[in-house]
Amino acid sequence: MGDAYSSTGASHGDDYALCRSTLLELCAAPELSLDDWVAQLTQEPDKAQGFVDFLSKVLEDKNALSLSLTKRVQKTLLSITRAAQVFPTCYELKGVQCDLRGSPSNAGGFGAIYRGRYRGSSVCVKAVQQYERDSNVNIKLRTQATEFTIWAQLSHKNVVPFYGFYLPENYTVFPRICIVSPWVDNGNLKEYIQSFPDKPRMLLLSDVASGLKYLHESGIVHADIKANNILVATTGRAMITDFGISRIILTSIKSSTLVSTGTINWTAPELLINDGLNPTFKSDIWSFACLCFEVVTDEEPFEQFTPKIRLISAFLASNTLNPLDQASGNSRQKVFGAGMQHLLESCWNHDPTRRPSTEVTSSFFDDLHLPDRRPHIDDGDMISLEVKEARSNVKVNYEDIHRVLRRLNDSTSVQERLSWPQSQLGLAQEERDAATSLLRYYENKSTSNLFSGEYLSAFTVFASSKNTSLHRTAAMLLQDFISVNIKMSPIDRTVLDPVLTLFRSHDSVARTLSKNALELLLQTSQDWPLTIEFKGLEPLISSLSSPNLETQRSAIHYVAEMLSQEHNIPGAISAGVLVPLVKLVVSVDNDVQEDAIRAIISITSKNEQSRAAMVDAGSTTDLVNILDIHNTPIKTRNNCLQVLHNILLNERYRRRMLLSEPRLNQCLLSHIKFRDIGVQEKALTVLEELSNDGKFASIIQAGAFERLVPLMSSKSNNVQIKAIKCISILVSYAYDDDAKSLIAKSGILTPLTLLAQANNTQIQEAATGAFTDLTNKIALSRAGNDSACEVAIQVLVDLMRKANSFLIQIYCLQSLDNIAKNAPQLAPSTAHLLSFGFSVLYVGSIYVSSRARLSFDPNPTPRSTPVSNGHTSTELFEGSATASASSRGTATTMTTTTTTGPREKLRNERWRDDPDVIKARLVAVCMATTACCAIVYFILSNLSHPISSTSVELLWDLLLRLGFVSSNIGGIPSDENPSLLRSSWNVLRPHLITPLLFLGPLYATYLSNVLPGQKYWSWEMNVRRELFSWQGIRNVIAAPPTEELVFRGCTLSVLHLAGASRSQMIFLSPLSFGLAHVHHAWDVFNRYGRTSQAALRALTVTLFQLTYTTLFGCYTSYLFLRTSSIYPPISAHMFCNFMGFPRIGYEMQMFPRKKNWILTTYILGIIGFTFFLSSWTHTTDSFYWVNYVAGRTQNVY
Repeated sequence: MGDAYSSTGASHGDDYALCRSTLLELCAAPELSLDDWVAQLTQEPDKAQGFVDFLSKVLEDKNALSLSLTKRVQKTLLSITRAAQVFPTCYELKGVQCDLRGSPSNAGGFGAIYRGRYRGSSVCVKAVQQYERDSNVNIKLRTQATEFTIWAQLSHKNVVPFYGFYLPENYTVFPRICIVSPWVDNGNLKEYIQSFPDKPRMLLLSDVASGLKYLHESGIVHADIKANNILVATTGRAMITDFGISRIILTSIKSSTLVSTGTINWTAPELLINDGLNPTFKSDIWSFACLCFEVVTDEEPFEQFTPKIRLISAFLASNTLNPLDQASGNSRQKVFGAGMQHLLESCWNHDPTRRPSTEVTSSFFDDLHLPDRRPHIDDGDMISLEVKEARSNVKVNYEDIHRVLRRLNDSTSVQERLSWPQSQLGLAQEERDAATSLLRYYENKSTSNLFSGEYLSAFTVFASSKNTSLHRTAAMLLQDFISVNIKMSPIDRTVLDPVLTLFRSHDSVARTLSKNALELLLQTSQDWPLTIEFKGLEPLISSLSSPNLETQRSAIHYVAEMLSQEHNIPGAISAGVLVPLVKLVVSVDNDVQEDAIRAIISITSKNEQSRAAMVDAGSTTDLVNILDIHNTPIKTRNNCLQVLHNILLNERYRRRMLLSEPRLNQCLLSHIKFRDIGVQEKALTVLEELSNDGKFASIIQAGAFERLVPLMSSKSNNVQIKAIKCISILVSYAYDDDAKSLIAKSGILTPLTLLAQANNTQIQEAATGAFTDLTNKIALSRAGNDSACEVAIQVLVDLMRKANSFLIQIYCLQSLDNIAKNAPQLAPSTAHLLSFGFSVLYVGSIYVSSRARLSFDPNPTPRSTPVSNGHTSTELFEGSATASASSRGTATTMTTTTTTGPREKLRNERWRDDPDVIKARLVAVCMATTACCAIVYFILSNLSHPISSTSVELLWDLLLRLGFVSSNIGGIPSDENPSLLRSSWNVLRPHLITPLLFLGPLYATYLSNVLPGQKYWSWEMNVRRELFSWQGIRNVIAAPPTEELVFRGCTLSVLHLAGASRSQMIFLSPLSFGLAHVHHAWDVFNRYGRTSQAALRALTVTLFQLTYTTLFGCYTSYLFLRTSSIYPPISAHMFCNFMGFPRIGYEMQMFPRKKNWILTTYILGIIGFTFFLSSWTHTTDSFYWVNYVAGRTQNVY
């Protein structure tokens, strides 16, 4: 190794570098055992002294180390100094001058403070008091000194530096150890603010926050934060001192004496109330807030609570008590701002977990950006540099260090390890005696039994020790014993207890060795139940992941048996059994796989948490993969299907299962035709559970009926019953058109009728129950097979008379009642003829009056006609200069006339916007609307199966079908008792869907400043002239209600009576609404002079209007059917008429700087409309849009 000793620059030499790299490799190893190192080094105290000197040198160069390695090296140094009772030589200072016989400058609870000299500078010498005197006092004092090793590693501007230890000349006569640190003339923080009250106190608190943050990051709890323990350097910077002293000094001092009476008021409440608790980082935060209060207010916290018992009683009585609440009014006013008060109150939270960290407290002061002009260099810093230089001159024998490291890295024998405790310090006598017994066992192991007599007792002492080195020795003994005694008798409690203790050791090698031994032990003895009795679930579950297949088989078999008992499930889940179970589902071993699935069945059938965990773990895919394998055993298939069924018991997981594994549907459909009847039944059970939710029925319907209907002829009664249940559920959730198609194509009625006549009562009940669901959904006469319908009706009538089961009779009666109710009460041709008649009546009525027909006459050239009284008649054509054009695109023209005779008026004012024409048409459409409603009333009163009988009931039925009334206006179940706000929202939301679609035009209107409350909006221009002119009355007030009542209320009600599907009512009936606007072509043709150009313009306008009004009719028909209310279509119609057709190009041209925003709002409006259309129009009891999910018959098969 070259020269044996290092010089000043030796830390940069090859010998140091080699030893350092070897040390770091050992420290980084996961199998590192500090107790092992200590055990070996304490065999030779001289080697231990050299090793701690080497470790201190490595830490002096800690800037080159990672944080984790620095902490491991620090922990190693501290462990060795404690156990070997040596401390780094470099920390002992020579040449300190101090007269300990004189009067101290200050005295505290832990010692006296003297002013001394070191290398020409004043230093603080703190002589720690000695409370014990015995023959070993020298060793005790050296042990104390090692505890300050951590202080020597700290370096921060706001932490008092540690220079070293000073052993006085009369050390042997009056032994005490002296701690040397900088001397500060300014004294502590309390004295400083009294002497200099005008100094910026927030800067001082910022210093303390920064220093405390550094201590906590270094893993040090101060435990005594107060102004007396904060020193102020000559630069005016605060420095924390006396940190950790309460836990570092003599261990013989009881904990109750560690905190002086003056510190009680700064102590966190949890420490005062519970004497057994040690100080924590969070208790330091409480004390720091008390320090802030003390510095800011010049008062001690809780100074009115004396003695200590009063403060404890106050804490017990209140969980919000803090110093600020108890302070005087003058003191509360001194707290600097709301931010500071909020910080202090959060630090004084009685729940320690809710107090902020030092990161938060330090950031608070950093964010204040306080001006700091204080110097950074202090005279004491020069001494620190000299001390550091002196430490680097300590000589280290690197050859011995390298030899020690090599020995620490080498594996040691069990026999050698058993000899260590005899000379190892810090062990109890019981542990030394146990080592002697085990050494005797090991020397005679061929004839001895580790699990009996004194050897088992000694083994238990090693396993229960706090020393991890003894744990590793015990684990090595255990492994050696079991490897020799593979076949052994069943183990008992006394054996398993220490083995499980080793399994939970902090030493990784001991854990691994004991785990392997435990697996082999339990595998051979088959005593798994003992692991439950002794909280051994952890090793049992760990064995599920064992690479040994036999161990896996043994463990999973017992786990499956254990989980079959419900009381074992919570403990197993808490121990983490799910993760290995899910992995074993795809095991290559069939026995392991089968037992794993069996265990999962037990868990998922009882525990909700496990179902969620199975979905999260992606087990659906694993189960489907197993089911898709051709040669998967039938028993395994049944178990997989049972797991899927258990998970589906909670509807929250159904969507996640289908989304995570799209093949699930097809997998189930393939298994309902599987060759094994049991698999068919399981697959049908899962399919029924999955399809019992309307959200997924549409997904399952694809291809399901073609496979389900043949199963109605199965030889198994259970398969028949389950197939019937699945079919009835899927049909009941289908839309009208889909249900009709499914029934017609799959031929359900014929086999269902045959099953209703079966000899088996359960099958009869299932079949008649299915009839109830099907007839509740759709009339049988619309199923596409009239003869089959007649047979079904006859069978139901016969069953109702002859069946012995009351349930079958009820189902038959319900089915026949459904058929009677759902059967079309009008012929489709009659309904379409009436629909066409409503359109003709509404449009034809407009031209009944001679005034209404004026727009058909040719339109003369505008002119002014002289009259006898000297006035003129001014004709204003649509589009002329004086016509008012709305910025929203609803350009209309008002006709202003001054004339003397009606004949002149009739000759000149002939277009549709003439007030007299509007009046005539309004009267006509109101009469036509009334006539349409009367026709619907007449039809209802003459139905073959009238729902109502009295006139009042007929009138109510009419109002219900026309959408004027609803059994549930709010759109929510009446038994929920909703709040007024919720009810108002449910009523309002269908009316907001149209404005949402017009978000873009509304934004453009906002940019034009003509929205209510904006600059260019006024009641006169934007309300009275727009709404209460004759054109406004026609376009906004009169036309929407009458048109919607005729083309939605009347038309859709008769189509509904004829059994029309939703698709027909939404997409076909609006054609009549569009065609009703074609007559405007004749107006346009006349308006523009009856020329070829006028004809082309009339055709173009008509095609556009036909398309637009038809699409709008589809939308309002959807609104009417979804809500069963006429009011949302009317409001949508009014809003669209008022806004006009969107003109995005014109709007972007008018506001070029906002064109991106305009385009964005158009897109957002369309997206929002699409997204909310269904939810905002949803009701639970719509007359036209029955909620089959909520209202379908709940059969009990």
